[in-house]
Amino acid sequence: MKRAITLWLLCAAVTSMALAAKQPAGYYQQAQGKTGQALLSALYNIISSHTSISYNGLWTAYKTTDCDSEGYIIDMYSNVRYLYGQKQGANYSNIGDSYNREHSFPQSWFAKATPMKTDLFHVVPTDGYVNNQRGNYPFGECEGGTRLTNGSYRAKGRLGTCNTTGYSGKVWEPDDEYKGDFARIYFYMATCYNNRIASWPGNDSNAAAVLAGNSYPVYKDWYIAMLLKWDREDPVSERERERNDAVYDIQKNRNPYVDHPELVEYVWGNKIGTAWQENGDTATVTIVTPTALPAIDSTSTSLTAAWTAAKGATSYTLLVSKVDTTTTPVTPGTSSLLLDEDMSKGTTTWTTGGKYYNDNGYLRLGTGKGNGSVTSPAIDLAASAGVTTVAVTAKAYGSDSNVPMQVSLVDAKGNTLASQSFMLTAGDIVYTAVLKGNASADNKVRIENTTTGKRVLLKQVKVYRGNAASKAPVETGDTATRTVTGITGTSYTVTSLASGAVYDYKVKAVYAGGESGWSNVIRTHLPSGTTLLPGDADGNGRVDITDATTLINKILGHEPSPFVEANADVDGNGRYDVSDVTGINVIILQQQ
Repeated sequence: MKRAITLWLLCAAVTSMALAAKQPAGYYQQAQGKTGQALLSALYNIISSHTSISYNGLWTAYKTTDCDSEGYIIDMYSNVRYLYGQKQGANYSNIGDSYNREHSFPQSWFAKATPMKTDLFHVVPTDGYVNNQRGNYPFGECEGGTRLTNGSYRAKGRLGTCNTTGYSGKVWEPDDEYKGDFARIYFYMATCYNNRIASWPGNDSNAAAVLAGNSYPVYKDWYIAMLLKWDREDPVSERERERNDAVYDIQKNRNPYVDHPELVEYVWGNKIGTAWQENGDTATVTIVTPTALPAIDSTSTSLTAAWTAAKGATSYTLLVSKVDTTTTPVTPGTSSLLLDEDMSKGTTTWTTGGKYYNDNGYLRLGTGKGNGSVTSPAIDLAASAGVTTVAVTAKAYGSDSNVPMQVSLVDAKGNTLASQSFMLTAGDIVYTAVLKGNASADNKVRIENTTTGKRVLLKQVKVYRGNAASKAPVETGDTATRTVTGITGTSYTVTSLASGAVYDYKVKAVYAGGESGWSNVIRTHLPSGTTLLPGDADGNGRVDITDATTLINKILGHEPSPFVEANADVDGNGRYDVSDVTGINVIILQQQ
């Protein structure tokens, strides 16, 4: 369903958000009507004069700029939850030992000079050990690389060789959820210190790889292209807006690219040559209500909701509500994961190739003499909008180091549509590949070790339709009702639900100037401690002819026992009938 609404908004659709923040009236007046270098100069005049705090003052500032509602540091480099003030600036020898002050724009690049050294917009609290790994390497993109871990602690980034055209040195790649944040920090640095940044390449060889040695466009072409990509793919979050306000309270200046994200395009991107106006353009925006899809995964206490994309939406809101089954008729559930393969005992449904072995609870790919691979059965990804997420639980074999694993999306003929590589560590980690490629009804997923003698141990593989790796949204509610706001992808996993209960969910799209209506409602049964297996009507853990017989008896009015309603609704239409018997027969034939 669609409804067209004429909205007056900014070119990047953020006026209402900016006005609600602490931005003073007329703050960006000087920048009106300018573009390109002239716009950059105007923004410099607006934000360059600001209060400078002491280096120790950063610790105090973090209490208001970088803590969540429970008092824990928000760390963009690791998943460690540091309570503010504890383990602050302490010695470290591993992830989780302490947090410190990270210059996301390395201080060696500007010779540790003030006021850059203590500018809160780029000096953020991070895990000390991961900070040390990043060092003063540029941010960039790499294949594989080294990701630091320590038990359940995990770095939100990796160090590797840059694979972006224009640079081949070492880079540190942050995780996708913070790439846009760092891009906007770098655009801020190019603006706030525009009068001096041209001289910085001479301070450090890594700086020289990134900085162009001028006041415009400031960065080299390869870096501008990457920053623009990060900015576009990871839009401004509510967390960034809140931090922008908190820093403004201390420094008395703002990051214009958080207040008005479209400014990036007018200074460096596809709007150069067009005069920027804070009040924006007149535009007709079609607000689209998304369609909720059957859950793509469920456990006894969680479900992964999915929906169609709504063009132009900035985020989505998801509402999950528990159904009172004592008064409401229960419709058989339809939730199932596209693929969830336990590799711990080998696999009979995936096709193995090359060198492989069942190895003490893992499927080992590769030997000292050759490589190995495993390829999934054909899966229907036609509804995935060209995006497939593969979550692989794996580790390196024995004492092998620098073990590369490649995850690929391939077509029916085995041609690679998209791939992503990872460098494995000694412990089990879930490596998430978001693969973008032409999706059809007969795609497959292939996993392989790519270097002879570097062996991969696979434990589990999950395949999702769409992008299941999205920026962290905000959840409120309990096990009966859960509201999730700020979702930027088209799927989301809600955990800690009531075991074995029945839930309804619906979703709406959020636009800068309004929001859509609620979608249709999807009902999902959470299994009681077991995974749903479509077609397994008798609940014995497999799909065979006895399931068809069980369902036929149920349809004819007999009461077979056991009988699993959720598994019997194979076609997901909310009831079980003769079409589901046909579906079971199709599953049986596919297994042969």
